[in-house]
Order: sequence, then C-alpha cells, then structure tokens
Amino acid sequence: MTALAIGTMLIGMVLGTRFRVVILPPVIVAGSAALALYAMLTGVSTWNTVQFIIVFVTVLQLGYACTALVVASVFHASENDDGAGEKSETVRLVWKRSPVRHDLN
Repeated sequence: MTALAIGTMLIGMVLGTRFRVVILPPVIVAGSAALALYAMLTGVSTWNTVQFIIVFVTVLQLGYACTALVVASVFHASENDDGAGEKSETVRLVWKRSPVRHDLN
C-alpha cells in the first residue's frame, strides 16, 4: 500500500507539472482498471481492491493539486525576483519547453 501511495504521488506530481486537470479522469479510469485487473490476477480480495483504488485516486489527485499549486505560484506570481516586471530567463526557458501552452506576458 505504501509503494502504491508513493508511486501514485509521483505520477500525480508529474501530471501536475505537465498537464491541465483534464488529464486526471482518463488516468484515474486507466489506473483503476489496471489495479482491478492486477487484483483479479493475483487473487486479492474485493475489499482490498477497493481500498487500493481509493488510495490511488486520492493520492493521485493530492499529488496533482499540490504540484499544480506550486507551479502556479512560481510561474504566475505577480511579482518576481528581479522586480522589473519580466520573468527571469530561467523561468522563460523552462516555461517555453513545457508542452502546455502558457502566456509569458
């Protein structure tokens, strides 16, 4: 259960940095189906399977939300370190390489 929680948190964090919230429902459905299939193949009880899926869904959303909030606070802050009203060059490079379209102001 701990390995599932840690792995799911990492997946949620990666999704939070790269994608919008629209990615969560397909990942939740695919992950839940994979967990249910794994449970059926290994003979895990139904109650444990439900617990695994609840942990997966909850921790995935928690990882996504926490990371998305950090990314939003870093990249969308009205004030920045140089105080000149422009994003720093490092932020611009990271933001430009992101696969999601962003407004660089």
